[in-house]
Amino acid sequence: MSPIIPYMRLSCRLWGRSVRWSRVRDTEVCPHGRIASTPCSQPQDSGIDDMHAMPNCADWSKPVIYLGFGGVLHVGTAMMDRDGNILLLGGQQAFEYAQLLADLLRPYPSVQIVLSCGWIDTLGEMFTSNLLPAGLRERVVGSTKAFSAGLDHYEEGQRRIMRVLRHAQTTGVHRWLTLDVKVSAVPFARWKNFLVTRADEALGSITTQRQLKRWLCENALDASCQAVRRAASREVRRTRA
Repeated sequence: MSPIIPYMRLSCRLWGRSVRWSRVRDTEVCPHGRIASTPCSQPQDSGIDDMHAMPNCADWSKPVIYLGFGGVLHVGTAMMDRDGNILLLGGQQAFEYAQLLADLLRPYPSVQIVLSCGWIDTLGEMFTSNLLPAGLRERVVGSTKAFSAGLDHYEEGQRRIMRVLRHAQTTGVHRWLTLDVKVSAVPFARWKNFLVTRADEALGSITTQRQLKRWLCENALDASCQAVRRAASREVRRTRA
């Protein structure tokens, strides 16, 4: 696996779909396994299979989950080889719990997702979004990438938190939760908006799943959600009859 890839033309298959991305840039896998990059003066992105041209429309009156990847959707730090294969340093399955999250959110159709992971800085919002299963990808309404000004000297956990706080303040979203493993320097009044996962369990933790379900019940039960839940209950009763 080469640490420097002068011209990246990546192709991988996730969720039964082909995802392709190419960009002229130097991409380096740092010693800690994270993907670091130095953009060229005129980066050029090619088309991505089955990709929406723009993020889904956002409605900031609805609940939002700021979603990290590592330590949330899978256990371990991810890296990408020159063929576009996403590998975890510990050998676990990439995006192991992505479908689980989609299932947990299914009864709450109003919940939107804003990408807050480090992947958006290297791969961009569109490609990163397209790595998710349809049940999550269709909820993505943006990312925190544009809220990075002046934060380069902060450590990663604090930088990601500050980007989330800037995004929430700018958009005016009131019901939001950050789902991430790397957080630091969270204001005391905002801890209620952060669900910190365990790096060795991610969303596989039953405790974390219960905490997420509780937040959803308290913050995402609008009329449409209740209709979905009633329909699901009727289907369960019909199946048991």
